[in-house]
Parts: sequence; C-alpha cells; structure tokens
Amino acid sequence: MERTIWLTCIGPDGRVQLPRKVLYKLKWEGGDFIQIEVKGQGKVELRKLSDQGLVTYDGQKIVKSDD
Repeated sequence: MERTIWLTCIGPDGRVQLPRKVLYKLKWEGGDFIQIEVKGQGKVELRKLSDQGLVTYDGQKIVKSDD
C-alpha cells in the first residue's frame, strides 16, 4: 500500500524543507541524516541513512512504499 505525502519546499540554496508527515514516515530524529538522490526527471529518492527507509518523490508528491 502506498501513501502520498507532499513536499514543502526546495530553496535556491539547495536546502529542503520536509513536512512532519515525511519525517514521521522516515522515523526521523534530530541527529539523523537524510540522503536525497535525484533519480531522473522529476523523481527523487529520500533515504534515512541509519536504516535505509525509502520514499520516492516524483512530480509533486512523495510516495512511501510499505516494504
């Protein structure tokens, strides 16, 4: 089952703001690092480096698959 979560903002300096829903799905904590990898035109993967949680951004939404 997939759940759609919206991306908030990518600033001109490359900083990314993610909504709490996305951070909650990644089970993010204050000291965690999130890797953002561009996979193609309009598609980005976000990975929490500690446990490899994965969400995919394509177009205007972020989708997390329940693995």
